Amino acid sequence: MFFSLSLASGLGAAAHGLVWTASTLATIWLVLNALLALTIALLALAVFTDYLSDSLPRWAIAVVLLSSTIFYIVTLFFPDSFLVFVLYEAVVMLWALFVYVNLAVQRKMLGAYWMTFGILVTIAAAVIQAMGPFQVDVLWIFDHNGVFHIVQLIGCLLLAAGIRISLNRKTGV
Repeated sequence: MFFSLSLASGLGAAAHGLVWTASTLATIWLVLNALLALTIALLALAVFTDYLSDSLPRWAIAVVLLSSTIFYIVTLFFPDSFLVFVLYEAVVMLWALFVYVNLAVQRKMLGAYWMTFGILVTIAAAVIQAMGPFQVDVLWIFDHNGVFHIVQLIGCLLLAAGIRISLNRKTGV
């Protein structure tokens, strides 16, 4: 998940930060949307795994693959709309938030509180990006995409901390 997110972030930086022809930029967004679909699908599978205590049924895999495929197909019809991704991400993030809050409250997963905070920060990042064009001047001038990525990085660090705590607990390290 983090690898596909990293690839998507690098490609997004190139799409936003460099000058491309319209056809090249359209191709970049095709690949970028595929990476975003993969990232969210892998997150959803991880949430299913945590929720179901490591037993991932085939129906869960089918649901995730179907939803990510539908998302990608919709982006082909609305190539210039980031709202499609925001809606897809919101559904998965709200469900993940529900799962990790429950796991934390029930004390079924040691890193669940960290995962909850990571998801909340990720949702905040998405809201920041969806707020549209604005700039923040802190050492450099950041547009809404730059602020999104900085906040998202914090969310990823919190998620990674939750994963590490949970994995250490499972392996006894």
